[in-house]
Amino acid sequence: MNKSLVFLALMAFCETLSDAQSIPGTLLLTNYTVSPDEPVVGRVTVHNNENQTFSVEGPNATLFRMIGDEIHLSKKGRKYFRDSERCEVIISARNKGIPRGTFTIVKNDFHTNPVVAHRGCWKNTGFPQNSLAALEAAIALGVYGSEFDIHMTSDSVLVVNHDPDFNGMSIAQNPYEVLSNQPLANGEPLPTFEAFLKTGISQQSTRLIAELKPSPLGEAHSLKMAEKVIGTVRRMQAQAWMVYISFDYNILKKILSLDPYAKTQYLNGNVSHEQLRADGIDGADYHYSLYLKDEQWINKAHNLKLHVNAWTVNDPVLMEYFLTKRIDQITTDEPESLLDLFKTKDTTR
Repeated sequence: MNKSLVFLALMAFCETLSDAQSIPGTLLLTNYTVSPDEPVVGRVTVHNNENQTFSVEGPNATLFRMIGDEIHLSKKGRKYFRDSERCEVIISARNKGIPRGTFTIVKNDFHTNPVVAHRGCWKNTGFPQNSLAALEAAIALGVYGSEFDIHMTSDSVLVVNHDPDFNGMSIAQNPYEVLSNQPLANGEPLPTFEAFLKTGISQQSTRLIAELKPSPLGEAHSLKMAEKVIGTVRRMQAQAWMVYISFDYNILKKILSLDPYAKTQYLNGNVSHEQLRADGIDGADYHYSLYLKDEQWINKAHNLKLHVNAWTVNDPVLMEYFLTKRIDQITTDEPESLLDLFKTKDTTR
């Protein structure tokens, strides 16, 4: 056999093995938000590593206490979060082979309205879709979430853009340096996912709804992008803000293999309630027409504790219909109108 082919096959095997072994040993939290009146924050887990004991370390250790694998607010912590928005916590496991984890815990002040701004607030502001300016406008408006689209460049930079091409150039086949030479209409460079995270985590009222686009280069590129997304979120300690959506079911399953507690929603509309539940997907983010065909779909989903979103709803009549159905979220190009409508209705949820 050709020695070069043997070497390449061995390298591919080692890379696959390394990826598989990177999951065990990662410290995870089941929840990253707190309420001062609810002392339990969540559980600490380690992938494929049972019977661990954990401790809280660092300058903020006195704000928390461990009870088994649960992390609780201490009395001092409850008082702290009545006046403060967030803090970092360092958690270590008994097993010295498991690295410590540093996490940002935030006070749960996220908006509870059902409005998701589709690609940010752009239609009524004049900002480019998926721009940082559109994200900032959505945050200023006060919506539950701002949706945006992620692709990966040839040099593995995560960028925010709806289409796989940017100004006639393939994102997947060009490096970021080339793509960033052509600015958006408002003068911004093509925004990176890291820039979106930096803007998003500067506040804690609006969630970041990240759509991972399937790559035109195929499944391997798509799954590599998912790994890069989760790695970036971990590095920037942005877990509390994130909801992941995709038309590619395997992308969502990849995300859950890396972080089983990530919030995920499927977009394509071809998977049943039961299958979503069985695969650990948090909910359906389907085109609104599918819910109109089966008016019990939303109730069935809620009975299974699935989250339900509808896209993309711009008609005020349909907005009102879905509000009466107590749908969890509505994605729209008209977030201002939907928010006004929500505020005028009796929407006790």
